Amino acid sequence: MQIIFGEKCVSLLRLFFAAVLMLWCAQTAAYSGQCHTTQGNPYIGVNFGVKTLEEEANTAGVVKDKFYQWNESNDYYVSCDCDKDNVRSGRWAFAADSPLVYLGDNWYKINDYLAAKVLLQVKGSSPTAVPFENVGTGGDTRWHICDPGGQRLGGQGASGNSGSFSLKILQAVRWLGRHSSYGAGAII
Repeated sequence: MQIIFGEKCVSLLRLFFAAVLMLWCAQTAAYSGQCHTTQGNPYIGVNFGVKTLEEEANTAGVVKDKFYQWNESNDYYVSCDCDKDNVRSGRWAFAADSPLVYLGDNWYKINDYLAAKVLLQVKGSSPTAVPFENVGTGGDTRWHICDPGGQRLGGQGASGNSGSFSLKILQAVRWLGRHSSYGAGAII
């Protein structure tokens, strides 16, 4: 049985990556820690092609760990409302969340049939499941992130440029038959 994923999953990944840009570094109430891009594209468009699940996996509760993994390179500039002195000392952290319905245990509902769990690599840390807060960047002292012009975050080591997502079947997909535009079976 073929289950086709495409734009919905790419959009989901983009939402998670946009959430990663919510950099929290302020130790006082004077700084919001809010970030925005000043140049470049902060989204990492991961094309994982057409992925299929075996018919046996079309059962509620089945989990496909690390259904897709990525390690991409992307360049963008970010500016944050933050305290340069804290960033110079290497004390800054990322937070990530999603607008999707949270099901618990780091699972987010994509639709009635699927849920996803995303793990993002934050520079200097192990892959961390979304949602997360206060995941540190180790001794990263790129204090220019507090400047209006921003700091370049890029290459394969930048936060969010690598990670994985897992899928969970919430309910079995019913098979309807062939659909001419796909040349394969349609699902609902």
